[in-house]
Amino acid sequence: MDEKASDYYDPGYDGVHIDDQPNDMYFRSQNTNLIIQGVGFFNDTKRHALSVKTNQTGYIEIVLDGVENFASSIKVFIFDKETGLYHNIKTQPFIIKLNAGIYNDRFYLTFTNRGSNIAQSKVDSDTINETIDVKYLNTNQVLQIINEDVNATVNKVYLYNLVGQLVNAWDVRNEIQTAIQIPMTSNSTGVYIVKVETTNGSISRKISIE
Repeated sequence: MDEKASDYYDPGYDGVHIDDQPNDMYFRSQNTNLIIQGVGFFNDTKRHALSVKTNQTGYIEIVLDGVENFASSIKVFIFDKETGLYHNIKTQPFIIKLNAGIYNDRFYLTFTNRGSNIAQSKVDSDTINETIDVKYLNTNQVLQIINEDVNATVNKVYLYNLVGQLVNAWDVRNEIQTAIQIPMTSNSTGVYIVKVETTNGSISRKISIE
């Protein structure tokens, strides 16, 4: 909408969500639910909050039916704040299993997979990628995390399955940071997402348990 609208509620450009359903999805702006959200100048680094509401445990699916007046090079992502992963919905739907409830601060629509502040995100991401090593060792069924940054501490490690469900979590801040080892013998075979939360930010990695 360029200069005609903002990130806030603008009558005539935003549509207030009034048809509340047991299972629903809508934009969030200043604690207002919107079925249509008009914003100002296009900024691919911004994240637009999406609320998801479900009255039963099960799978939800976010699908991109089409776009208008967008360059073909622009990607469209759903960012899952819980796992720290971006899902490109121009290539395939985003499917996740959720417990019943309302999720106001977990999912975001965005157009880049490098964070809401590109410069800062790249610096932080590059630093963490260089200093944190995450590996699953099949030989002894151990998740190994090596932190080589003496100025950062790995606080927690989270394990998610591929539909975004939290499988396990560990507090490792008191572990030897250069040799964190987490036994994984109780986990079934498959692909998982490991989220490593540090004092400098967090990273996510996929691992395969065989």
